[in-house]
Order: sequence, then structure tokens, then C-alpha cells
Amino acid sequence: MTTGDIATWVIFAIIVVLFCFGLRRVYRNFSSGKCDSCGTGSSCCSGGCHCCDSMEKKAENGKKDA
Repeated sequence: MTTGDIATWVIFAIIVVLFCFGLRRVYRNFSSGKCDSCGTGSSCCSGGCHCCDSMEKKAENGKKDA
């Protein structure tokens, strides 16, 4: 093995580890019902993001309780 081969495998290993962390984050967000694409304001919500729908429902429930 040359140094180029070793560097290629190291970079591949780093990419695989980062990919696994990303998949874990997506899975945890999906299973808990969270959404990364929406922030705290309503201006970020476009295209019917499921978290935006839940934020709107929370806001409506808050208004009904007050």
C-alpha cells in the first residue's frame, strides 16, 4: 500500500462516520417528530413542512387556552 491508498481509506472512513452520524440524526428527528428544516419563526415555513403544521396547531391551542 502506498501513502495515496492509505489517505484514500482514511478519507473514506471519515466520510462513512459522518454519514452514520447524519443518518442517526435523521432517524432520531423522524422518530420524535422533529423537523430540522423549520426554525422558530413562521417565515421559514414553506411548502407544507410537517413541523410547521404542528407549530400552527400549538399556536392555535395556545390561543384557545388563553
